[in-house]
Amino acid sequence: MEQAISFREALEAVETLSIDEQETLVDIVKKRLTERARQPLAADIGESRLEFAQNRCQAVSVESLMDELLRP
Repeated sequence: MEQAISFREALEAVETLSIDEQETLVDIVKKRLTERARQPLAADIGESRLEFAQNRCQAVSVESLMDELLRP
C-alpha cells in the first residue's frame, strides 16, 4: 500500500509541475470535488423518486411548500 504524503509535500510536488500541468491538475481536482458532491445529491433524488412512485409522498405546489417551510 502506498504511503500518504503530507499536504506540504503535495504542494511542493505541484510546484515542480509546469504551469500547464498545474492548471490541468486544478481542473481535474475541481471536477472530482464536483462529482463527489453530486453523488449524495443523486442518491437523495433517487430516494425521493422512489418514495413518490410508491405514493409515500405527494406533489405540492411551490407556494404550498414555501408556506410550510416559512411557517414559524
